[in-house]
Amino acid sequence: LGGAALGGAAALALQQGGGGAHCRTDRRPLPLLSRLDSNKHPDDEKVLGVDPSGKSVVLRTLKNGAMRVRVMDWGATITSVRVPDKDGVVGEVALGFDELAPYVDGRSPYFGCVAGRYANRIQGGRFQLDGQGYTLATNNGPNALHGGLVGFDKRHWVCQAASDTSVTLALLSEDGEEGYPGNLLAKVTYSLPTEGSPSV
Repeated sequence: LGGAALGGAAALALQQGGGGAHCRTDRRPLPLLSRLDSNKHPDDEKVLGVDPSGKSVVLRTLKNGAMRVRVMDWGATITSVRVPDKDGVVGEVALGFDELAPYVDGRSPYFGCVAGRYANRIQGGRFQLDGQGYTLATNNGPNALHGGLVGFDKRHWVCQAASDTSVTLALLSEDGEEGYPGNLLAKVTYSLPTEGSPSV
């Protein structure tokens, strides 16, 4: 699963899926993000490790019936999806890792993450917007791939809301990060409104 937005001078709102992922970019000052108490971890949460800045990375498990979806706040990444088959046998259906290291050190090929600001390649790491040229950080030969050297998949997202069946994560990306223009606020909500029907 992935989502991205390309920032610009004018305000931009991007909505994906059923209203789960939203991005807004403009040049106004960035708001402060509210964060859940990171020192309290109920049974469906565990600290998976620490990111390069020393912050704890939390893995949350969403549950509805026999379905389980694990989401971590590093890269807003889905690490696991377990669902029952036609015979009721629960099995893994997503690619991912059980430990944090592959996601942090670059071994994970973007499994389950939110890619951004832009998903896919921007040829030559350059683009024009409203008559102005922008040069991006390149990480795929001469190209910018999935947001650059430090894309949304390599950022620590803030958990703004969590329950047994959903989690909302948010990220502030400032003007100039990886060469992209405009401040951007990205949010994604993963939820299990019914068993077997995940929503982003």
